[in-house]
Amino acid sequence: MKAGVSMKKFFSVTVPLICLFFVLVISLSSCDFFNDFANRDFIFTDLGDSYEFSGLGDCMEEDIIVPEKYKGKPVTAIGDRAFYRNLLTAYYKGIEYPNIKSVQLPNTITKIGIQAFAECRYLTSLQIPETVVEIGPGAFYCCIRLESINLPEGIKEIGESMFDTCKSLKSINIPQTVNKLGISAFKNCELLNEIILPANVTVIPASCFYNTGLTSFTISEQITEIGYNAFGECKKLNEITIPNTVEVLGQYIFDKTEENLTVYVNYDYEPQEGWAEKWYYGTAGKVLNTSEAYFNNVIKANIIKAQEKQQEIDLQNKIIKGLEDERDRYIELRNALGGVNPNETLLAAYEKQIILKNREIREASEILYKLKEELKEIKTTNQIN
Repeated sequence: MKAGVSMKKFFSVTVPLICLFFVLVISLSSCDFFNDFANRDFIFTDLGDSYEFSGLGDCMEEDIIVPEKYKGKPVTAIGDRAFYRNLLTAYYKGIEYPNIKSVQLPNTITKIGIQAFAECRYLTSLQIPETVVEIGPGAFYCCIRLESINLPEGIKEIGESMFDTCKSLKSINIPQTVNKLGISAFKNCELLNEIILPANVTVIPASCFYNTGLTSFTISEQITEIGYNAFGECKKLNEITIPNTVEVLGQYIFDKTEENLTVYVNYDYEPQEGWAEKWYYGTAGKVLNTSEAYFNNVIKANIIKAQEKQQEIDLQNKIIKGLEDERDRYIELRNALGGVNPNETLLAAYEKQIILKNREIREASEILYKLKEELKEIKTTNQIN
C-alpha cells in the first residue's frame, strides 16, 4: 500500500516536470536560443532591424552555414571581409585559419560586403541568393579554386577586382541588370575564355580583362570607352573588332598579346595621337607587338565612298574608250583617202581631229589617274601596326 502511494506521488511530481521541460524546450527553440547557441563562435553586428554576419570568430569549420536569423532578427548582410583570409598576416601572427570549402547563404541576405570572401583559396563554388542586390569590390579576390558562381538578377555593378585572380573561374553569366564594371574586375581569370557583357555596360575599364583566357571578344556598339591595358596579356585572344562608337581608346590596351591577334578598329576619326605606336610597349619602350591591327576609318562609310569613286573611274574609262573609238574612226577615214590625188582639205581635217582626240584622251587619262589615286586614299583596310 505504501509502495503504491509512493509511485503515485512520484508520477504526480515527475510528469509535470517533464511537461514543463518540453514547454521550455519549445519556448527556447522558438526564440532562437539553440540557433544562437549553435552560432556562438560567429560574429554578428546589430543593424537595428537585422543583423550582419561580420566574421567567423573562433569557428574552425570548413563548411559554413550562415543562419537566417540571430537573436530573433534576420541576417541580411555579409560584412566587409567577413570570410577574408590574409595568409601572410596569419603566417606572421601565428593565426590558424580553417580552409573554407563551402558557404551556404540564406535567402535573407541582400548585401555582400567589400572583400567578403577574399583569399578563400579552398572555396570552389558559391550559390548567391536571388535576394542579393549588392556585392562589394574585391568580394571574391584571389579565390583561386572558385570554378563557378551565379550572379543574381538585380545587382548593378561588378566592382573593382571582384574576381581578380580567380584562376579557376571558367565561365560567368553577368545579369542584364549590371551597368558598370570595375577596374581589374576579371583580371588574372586565366581560364575565363568567354564572356558576354550586358547591354547597359558602356565602359570597359582599365585592366578589366587583363591576363584572361579570352579567345575572342565582341565589343558591342554601346561601348564608348576602353581603358588602359584592358586586354593586356590576353595571349589566347585571336581577333577583336572595336566599333566606331568607342570614343576613347586607352594606351596599351593590347599590351603583351600574341602576334596572331588581329584587331579591327572602326572609326570616323583617328584615335589619340600615337595610339597605333603605343598599344604595346616592352620594357625597353619599343613597339614589340607584331600582330596586325587594321584602322578602318568606319569601314562601311569608306566602302560607300570607294564604290562611288569606282563609279567615277568606270565612267572615265567609258569616256576614254569613246574618245579612242572616235580617234580610230578618223584614222580609218584618213587612211581611206589614200591614193595619188587625195582630198587635201579633207585629209587635213581628219588629221586635225586625230590630234584633237589624242589630246582629249591624254587629258581624260590624267583625270583617270587622279581618280585612281583618290581611290587609294580611301582606306578600307589600313594596317596600322
